[in-house]
Amino acid sequence: MKSNSDMLSLPYENEFFDCVLSYHSIYHTNKKGLEKAISEVHRVLKKMENFM
Repeated sequence: MKSNSDMLSLPYENEFFDCVLSYHSIYHTNKKGLEKAISEVHRVLKKMENFM
């Protein structure tokens, strides 16, 4: 699934994905934004799955 959305507010339900891939994007923010982006990834990622 491809989507153009804000990494700080992902438009998906909790535990929606089996895997999340962030390629050359997540570091384009400040520390607070990075913490929020990682929090969003963990929110939409199914428990015990992969974040690459």
